Amino acid sequence: MNKRRQRVLRQQKNQASPGKTGTAQKTKNASLPLPGIMSNWLLVLILILPFLFSEVPLDSAVAVRHIFLCIFILLFILFFFVLHKRFSAVSSVSIKIVFGLGTAYGLWSLPGMAGAINFKEGYFEISRHLLNLVLLFIIMITVMQEASSIMKICSAVTLVSLAQSFVGILQTYDIAFTDLPGNFIPYGLMTNRNLFGSAQAFTLPFVLFVL
Repeated sequence: MNKRRQRVLRQQKNQASPGKTGTAQKTKNASLPLPGIMSNWLLVLILILPFLFSEVPLDSAVAVRHIFLCIFILLFILFFFVLHKRFSAVSSVSIKIVFGLGTAYGLWSLPGMAGAINFKEGYFEISRHLLNLVLLFIIMITVMQEASSIMKICSAVTLVSLAQSFVGILQTYDIAFTDLPGNFIPYGLMTNRNLFGSAQAFTLPFVLFVL
């Protein structure tokens, strides 16, 4: 009898204060980012990063793009993982093995650089490796949580590939973009012919997926 009376009182209390429940739900929903916003951040990265270069440093593309990538990763982690708690645990053993081996390789390489002659270059390469590992983790979390945005991401990569190809074709026929920093034409916006060819080959699976 007491349990039934408590249940009736609880129902009356909920009916008497629907505004508080609705307000609390609205506040909770307002604190969460909009659906698809993580993939939109990746779209910004994809559409901006390949076109960054500077004539000031000796390496006119790699250093500038990695600085931009560091800023992007920092803001992404603070906004989604720290502020909005969008971090999700990974249960797949194969994924844990991949990231575990990548982290172990980076950490093991650090003491190995102690006796190197040009250790600064070695530490720079290790930092690039760890940075790319963090970026891969961010992309994996984004795809896991927003699987419906895969086509949108692949389409953005396809557009970047077409733009890079267009620049390379114009360079080949000495029509435009020949003043961009680089070595042997065509190098697109990658400053290096080998990097340009590798980047275009890397985007080919995304282009085929969109087609």
